[in-house]
Amino acid sequence: MLPETNQITCRNCDRLVFYTPSNTTIYWWSDYAWYSLATTQCYDCDYKQGFFLFERLDWELQWAKDNGLDIVVLPGIPPKHIIKAFHETFPEFMECRELTKMEEADILFFGYLLETTDDKDWFE
Repeated sequence: MLPETNQITCRNCDRLVFYTPSNTTIYWWSDYAWYSLATTQCYDCDYKQGFFLFERLDWELQWAKDNGLDIVVLPGIPPKHIIKAFHETFPEFMECRELTKMEEADILFFGYLLETTDDKDWFE
């Protein structure tokens, strides 16, 4: 059985670029894994492009480990330009943001209700 390949089409020269340890690096944010991305450099035209792994993150990470690609683990929240690009790519994905004072008050009140109301009273 042949090993499974992984590739992308170069946005610059339209060639098929296979991911290899020499041309691809995975950037994985440990606390915000959905923002994880890979960068690949085309071996024909040297164009460097990035792509998000969100849709197949577990598969992509396992494939990268199995095939010796560099995986850079980063703590904290990704830079703003990565977050912006992610939400342009996946506009339906809920964006992380600070709560308004009213939203925070609503959440605190709901928490209070959960703690002080008997479970059976929620369904009557």
